Amino acid sequence: MIVGDILISLVCFSPGILYPIFTKRTHKMWWLNILLGLFYVGTYLVWRYFSNNYHQGSFFHIFIFASSLIIPFILFYYTYDKLKLTRIVEIILASLGLFVVLSRFITWPMIGRTLYNALPLNICNIIVVLTFINLFLKKKLFFHNISLSLGLIGGLATLVMAFDEGLNTIWFTSNIDSYFLHFSLIVYPLYIFLSNKITINFQVMLKNFWIIIIYYILMFFINFIIDQNFMFMRPGSIGFLNDIYYSLPIFRVGIFEVNLLFYLLCLGGALALSVGLLVLFKLLQKKYLLFYNRLTKDTAIDQTQQKAQL
Repeated sequence: MIVGDILISLVCFSPGILYPIFTKRTHKMWWLNILLGLFYVGTYLVWRYFSNNYHQGSFFHIFIFASSLIIPFILFYYTYDKLKLTRIVEIILASLGLFVVLSRFITWPMIGRTLYNALPLNICNIIVVLTFINLFLKKKLFFHNISLSLGLIGGLATLVMAFDEGLNTIWFTSNIDSYFLHFSLIVYPLYIFLSNKITINFQVMLKNFWIIIIYYILMFFINFIIDQNFMFMRPGSIGFLNDIYYSLPIFRVGIFEVNLLFYLLCLGGALALSVGLLVLFKLLQKKYLLFYNRLTKDTAIDQTQQKAQL
C-alpha cells in the first residue's frame, strides 16, 4: 500500500512539474506549480485516509470545504489566457451538477429512496439545472446572477453543515452526490467571476425574485399533496431554522406542521442575503478587473516575445 501511495502521489504531483514544461507562460511561477503539486498530493492522501471520518468540524470536512473555495482559483490559473479551455472548464463544471441530479434516478432507488425523492425540485437542484441550460442561452444575466448569489449561498451553507446521514463517512450515495452537487454550486460561479464572464446586476434579482416566491408557494402545496419535503420545509429539516421555528409560537400552526409565512420570511432573508452578496461582488469586481486586465495584458506581451524569439 505504501508503494502504491508513493506512485499515485508522484502522478498527482506531476502536473505541477509538467505544466511549466508544456507552457512557457508560467516559468516565473515555478514555486506556485510546486505548491499546486503538493496540494494535489495532499488531496489524494486526505481522501485516501480521512474520508471515513466525515462529520461537521472534522479534518476531512474542513479540507474538502476549503478545497471547494481553492479549486476555482486553480482552474483560473491554468486557463485565464486560454479562451477555448475556459469554455471547456465552464461546461464541465455545469455538467457535473447536472450529472449528479440525473444519476439520482438510478442510485437513490438502490438505497431505498423513491423516484419522488430524486426529483430535482429543491432550489439547489433547480439552480444546477438552470446553470447547465444557461450554457446554451444568449441572455445569461439572470441565471448567472442567481448562480453567484442563491447558488453560491446554497453550496456554502450545505457544505458547512456537512450532511453525512449520521454515517461518519463520505462514501455513501447521498453523501457523495450531495457534496459534488454543492461543490459545483460553489466552484462554477466563482470560476466564471474570476474568468470575467459575468455581469453582476443585483437589480435583475429584485425584478425577478417573484418567480422564486411563486415556485416556493407551489412547492408548499405539492409537498402537502404528495407528502414530500421539497425545499426542506418540514420542521427538523434544517437545524438552525428548526430552532427559530419552535422558538416563535406564532409560526407553529400550519399545514402538516409547516407554516408558509415563516418560510416566506426565510425566503425574504435569502433575497436580502443574495442582493448583499451581489453588491459585494460588484464592489470586488471593480478592483479585480484592474488585476485581470493587467494579467491578461502581461501574458499577451510574454507570448508575443516568445513567438518573436522563435
